[in-house]
Amino acid sequence: MGGSRGRAWIDDHGDGGFCGNFANKRRVEAVEFAGSELALSQPDEESISFIGSKVVKRWSDGTHTSTGRAFPEVGNSAVRVGLEARRNLNLLDFTRVKDFDFDGPPESAAICVHFHHKRELALSASADSRVNIFRVDGKNNKLFQTLSIENVSIKNVEFSRSSDYTIICGKGNLLLGHLERNTVERVHMRRETLVRGTFAQAPGTDLLGIPGSSEVNIISQTSRTCVMKLNTTGTSVRACVFSHAGMEIIGVTDDGLLYCWDVRMQRCLKKAAGFDDTKCICLTPDGEKIITGQGNGIVSVHRFADVDWSDPYKRRTQSPAKRISSLSTSVTSLSSDPHGDIIIMSSSFKKNALRAFHVPTLSMVKAWPTSSTPLHYVSSTAFNNDGTLLAVANARGRILTYRVCSRQTNA
Repeated sequence: MGGSRGRAWIDDHGDGGFCGNFANKRRVEAVEFAGSELALSQPDEESISFIGSKVVKRWSDGTHTSTGRAFPEVGNSAVRVGLEARRNLNLLDFTRVKDFDFDGPPESAAICVHFHHKRELALSASADSRVNIFRVDGKNNKLFQTLSIENVSIKNVEFSRSSDYTIICGKGNLLLGHLERNTVERVHMRRETLVRGTFAQAPGTDLLGIPGSSEVNIISQTSRTCVMKLNTTGTSVRACVFSHAGMEIIGVTDDGLLYCWDVRMQRCLKKAAGFDDTKCICLTPDGEKIITGQGNGIVSVHRFADVDWSDPYKRRTQSPAKRISSLSTSVTSLSSDPHGDIIIMSSSFKKNALRAFHVPTLSMVKAWPTSSTPLHYVSSTAFNNDGTLLAVANARGRILTYRVCSRQTNA
């Protein structure tokens, strides 16, 4: 078994030059690319045991393997009290806990960070094309597996919400990595398809939205193919996000139009002007507010019901519920906590350029970050599945971790 090789992926349209490897810290199972065939060396029995006990088991149940603690449910009374207290701006608290442990000094800048939607797992991508996977409990946050992808400039990684895959997106590449099987697969798309390195996941389905040159390409994770295209009037789609129900997708184009498409009907429902220079967008979980970040550093909070959709071809200025000018350089990251109470906005172009916004009161969080918060150049931010942890990736390669709680409940 140790000397044999099995075919993991056949690329009929690939241009070569792709290889990668899975590494359990010091153990490496090489993935080699030769011609049009990607051959994956088979792991030995010890590696299979590691994957089976540490990865598959954790993804199949909802308990933490080291403590047996189940994840808290929103229906729990203590959790409900904590959530209510979080809506009070004066009680909101960010407490530094142990950073993600890379088992040594970080070797390159951290590009992005993302938490699993159900488990106590997190992953990050670094500038040296490594995807690191951590067990996150707020105490140890230990690294336990690394996936290395050569000749792919990784821009974004996320855990799939519909399968046991990790979604890896780079400039011109969309890959799916499976931890249990030790495989990496490339999603084939038309050669003219523009992939900048960003994508959006649809809640409740296996669909991905990939912003393109004049469309949003909808990709099925199951079939590994493009199942539909949602077209614009010819301008490039800068960013997109699915609605909470996953039935609509919101996208913003380079000419400042905000589109709302119906995924089932595969058509544009409406569009609005007045979103010029928008670089990134996000929706609050209830779908009531859309947050946009612009190239000049302004972040706008729009009530979705108040957006003027009347005449998209008449240039107009939208009237947001709140316009925030705390950042002075282009907004590169927007993150909402799972309850829609906190928005984290940041720019990677200026040191310490991160601010927190409290949605219920439409006010900035003034108590954090402070001048002594070691943010450095922030590349990405993410909340965990219950909103109690915030991870901040920076250019030093570190993933800073903060517990988000209320001083009243200390939860």
